[in-house]
Amino acid sequence: MLSSKLKKLGQAGLVLPLAMVLLAAATFMIVPGLWSMQTLMVTNRETEQDARAHYAAESGITDAFWRWFKQSTPPFAGSPPSYILASTVNGMSVKVTKVSEVSGGAFTTTYTIKSEAILNGKTLSTVYSEIMVNSGSSPFKYGVVSLGGDITISNNSVVTSTPAHHGDIFSNASIHMYNTSKIDGTAGAVGTIDCSHVTYGCSPGQSSQTFPTVDMTWYQQQANSGGTYSGTLNIWNNSPTQNIGPKHITGNLQIGQSTVNLNGVVWVDGNMDMNNSSRLIAVDRATSYVVVNGTININTSSTTTNYPTFISLKATSPGSYAININSAATPGSLYAPYGGINLSNGGTMVYGSVVGKFVNIDSGAGVNYPVNLLQTYPIPGISGGSGSFLTKFSSQ
Repeated sequence: MLSSKLKKLGQAGLVLPLAMVLLAAATFMIVPGLWSMQTLMVTNRETEQDARAHYAAESGITDAFWRWFKQSTPPFAGSPPSYILASTVNGMSVKVTKVSEVSGGAFTTTYTIKSEAILNGKTLSTVYSEIMVNSGSSPFKYGVVSLGGDITISNNSVVTSTPAHHGDIFSNASIHMYNTSKIDGTAGAVGTIDCSHVTYGCSPGQSSQTFPTVDMTWYQQQANSGGTYSGTLNIWNNSPTQNIGPKHITGNLQIGQSTVNLNGVVWVDGNMDMNNSSRLIAVDRATSYVVVNGTININTSSTTTNYPTFISLKATSPGSYAININSAATPGSLYAPYGGINLSNGGTMVYGSVVGKFVNIDSGAGVNYPVNLLQTYPIPGISGGSGSFLTKFSSQ
């Protein structure tokens, strides 16, 4: 009996140490788990705050975009070039700042902006973006524009577009249509129009439109950045492909039987002639301009790629032209604010926009206005007063 009692007491004495061992083991297991859970909760809170801060900063970019294109003045017109959103976003204040402003040609400016989400004086997230803004009403929003004189279209000539039915034209004078000529789009004019040649809407007697005066400073700066070529530059029967631009040419530019890459703005003090099946390739649409003080002549099956723009600053009266395109040539956009533009001979087709003081399209020539230029190779100012959101390129 005594031995049995002693045995039970021995077993009971083991319970307490065993319980203490188990409690200690549980403590070693639970405490690290609690620390892990706490760390995870803190990490989740920080991740959530980072996300909320990023979305708040994004809202500043959206606000700037809305202000630019829904209000009459840019949000950074005053000084300093920044503002704070009227309401907090996700509990944070949002500051939007203009970082830089770069002219992109006659009708466009690209702004770099940043938006900061701020909490208790500390910036938690920053998003940078670029916004391209077109200034004013652009002549390039139509297939054909006459700034001061008449548009004359005759002898089976046509103004069309890609896709079809958007070959719109406008004249600050009258539009004269002869023979089987056709406008595959709408026509508007301050004066008269023969509406029987217009397929989609005809509006004579309109108010005159004021188009922007082109500031050529940007073009001169771009051309001069590549140096000066003194005298006439003659690119004739050259193989392989030649490269030109940016460059300021003090004489004439002559291209014949050659393929030429246009790598920047080319400014020509004299005249430009391009003929004999030559080809001019616009390497970068944003800087693909040829500016000529004299006349531009493109003929004899000469072509272009990627819609380069040709600008003549020569002043002419009706009957003489600053830009002549004929003999099955296919150039890009044409701009002659002080002179006339003449397109003639079957097979001649301008792929772009034609804007001149007055315009003549004759003998089966035509204009094909690429509507998709806005998405692919946008002519500066094509949408006239609107703009496009380019890209968010950095965030912190």
